[in-house]
Amino acid sequence: MQPYILQIVWGCAMSELPSPKEFKNYTAVFTAPKSSGGDTPSYDLKQMDKTFKEALKKWDAANIHKLGNELISWRFWNSCQNKESSFKYFGYSKRDDSVTVHLYDEAGEIQTVAIRNANGTKWKTYGSKKFTPYNIRDEVVFVTSGMAEIIICELLGISYIGLQSDSMVHHIPQHLKEALRGRYVVLLADNDSSFKKIIPQIKSFFEYSQTIVIDFEKLLKKKLPKGYDFRDFINQIGDAKKVLSILEFEIMQRGDYV
Repeated sequence: MQPYILQIVWGCAMSELPSPKEFKNYTAVFTAPKSSGGDTPSYDLKQMDKTFKEALKKWDAANIHKLGNELISWRFWNSCQNKESSFKYFGYSKRDDSVTVHLYDEAGEIQTVAIRNANGTKWKTYGSKKFTPYNIRDEVVFVTSGMAEIIICELLGISYIGLQSDSMVHHIPQHLKEALRGRYVVLLADNDSSFKKIIPQIKSFFEYSQTIVIDFEKLLKKKLPKGYDFRDFINQIGDAKKVLSILEFEIMQRGDYV
């Protein structure tokens, strides 16, 4: 078996998720991942990208497997069909003994490298924190917050706009307001006040779209820990097809909570 983290990618069926109006017979339009732009780092981000990638290839498979499983569960990963296309998203920081996440623009240029745990600092970022990748190909477009969530969306095959953090909400590319006119914008809300505060901003920004908020406490019908998010949800469910089915049903039945 190859090291888990070298294969930690999904090619699942969420790209088949159509408009809640029909959930069939729609035309998917693929748009390559783009961004709102980036900051100019004072360090060599390209070399950092290269170094972490090379370190990942050389590091002990058992440790890499352990670190990867802490980020996204093996059970969920193993439920997905395509496990070979995520190499570019991940690296390894030997100094921090941590997985790193790498984000690229539509031209394939490195924009952001984030160390998941850098000496106690969660998601220490190099490059642009403002970089906002997105991939719009369906009528349903998900908005998430968090580094892991960006990759989960991309590898599940869902259309998405991926904020690196809640505070980056102002960096959603302006042209997406018109580009998503008439589409469904689904917010996968973290269970904390920080995300809830930005919900009105996102709803206001996408004034030409129908916004739907997925509240995981209401979805799962139970009290959840503070900070529970989409990554926790997919790890808890543990099966890609079931995750897609639950989200589809929720969009169809529950609508907007806010």
